Amino acid sequence: MGFAFYIIMRFWFLPISWAFLIFLGSSIHGGSIPAPVSVASQALHACEYAVLAYLIARAFSQTKKERYPLKKILVVAFTISVLYAATDEFHQFYIPGRHPDPLDLLMDALGSGAGVFLWYLFVRRRLNDIRWG
Repeated sequence: MGFAFYIIMRFWFLPISWAFLIFLGSSIHGGSIPAPVSVASQALHACEYAVLAYLIARAFSQTKKERYPLKKILVVAFTISVLYAATDEFHQFYIPGRHPDPLDLLMDALGSGAGVFLWYLFVRRRLNDIRWG
């Protein structure tokens, strides 16, 4: 097992695991899930994708020895998270009792944006702490 495997396990294990948990949650048969309150369901969508986008941004920021530019990390993490949300909604088309919902995708995108923004605030604060000691 080489350096690449070490990098994957150290920095990508959490975002990959979180994406897998999202996949498992969306694979549950629709009849076995109690009808959620709409606001709670949308908040859950936003939160789960905020976490995913944050973890992806964190992984990208620490994967390469020469760092990616900050803007690139934000855009790539957001894009990957939203694309994953789109594939998740498409996946629900094949689950009995479930269906893709554009509002869910919108909330996933908003959550992804919030996640990369929170990661940006965390990084900016760390950089300020380092500069000002």
